[in-house]
Amino acid sequence: MKQVVSLSALLVLAVFPVCLETGAAGQAAANQHQEMVKTYCVTCHSTRAKMGGLALEGLNLQTATDNAEIWKAAEDAVVAGDDTRLAQLLREHEKMLRARITSAQPLTDEQRAEIVAALESRYGKKIEADVDVDPALLGGARVQVGDQVIHASMRDALAQMAAALAR
Repeated sequence: MKQVVSLSALLVLAVFPVCLETGAAGQAAANQHQEMVKTYCVTCHSTRAKMGGLALEGLNLQTATDNAEIWKAAEDAVVAGDDTRLAQLLREHEKMLRARITSAQPLTDEQRAEIVAALESRYGKKIEADVDVDPALLGGARVQVGDQVIHASMRDALAQMAAALAR
């Protein structure tokens, strides 16, 4: 928890001065802060490591002034110690959605990439996907993006068929 608070404090120090600066000075400050985040934060908070549920390598501080309300909410989340809300706000800033892909069998990298590409096309945002395996699905997959669930498994198809036959 102490590391998350330290990261959060570092993000606040890196981002909020950028929100206040404009023009060429703001751009130079954004570049400097971007390098600081890349040097000190991305090692642990990447899509590979995901410490604290944060992946920061795609964070673009140069757009901070365009999204000042998101960064204000991020500051509030840091102060409140709400790491889940902070991660959500960072994804929102980067126009990213989180998806959970549950498949009946382990997916190959190619299959995972195809599903993620289809989701990105459907939602018009970058997708950060977590993949699980649940043999009880029998075949296919189930994908959850936010509160929306896409049922594409054999188990779901059989359940729908059984319900239709019961009517």
